[in-house]
Amino acid sequence: MVRYPDLYTEAIKPDIIAETEEASYMGWFSRGSEFNRSLPPEEQPICRIRRITETVEDGSTVTRTQYPDGKDEYIFVWNDRESLTYKYRQA
Repeated sequence: MVRYPDLYTEAIKPDIIAETEEASYMGWFSRGSEFNRSLPPEEQPICRIRRITETVEDGSTVTRTQYPDGKDEYIFVWNDRESLTYKYRQA
């Protein structure tokens, strides 16, 4: 289980969190006009996702926060989170 240091907490809590052996995923859903109320939000490209991993390197725990394709935008499908390619956020 990945712990969330204060550095990674936000004013707005995630709408959804999922944990695997390898990572924790946090997601926020857009409430904009593109939201289709006839489908579950997890199946729509309206999610901003972060993947958090912890590894031990040289005796120290390293926590990494990465984003799908390096983008911190409301354009991803939550249910696709484990198959996405994660990178550090692009400026």
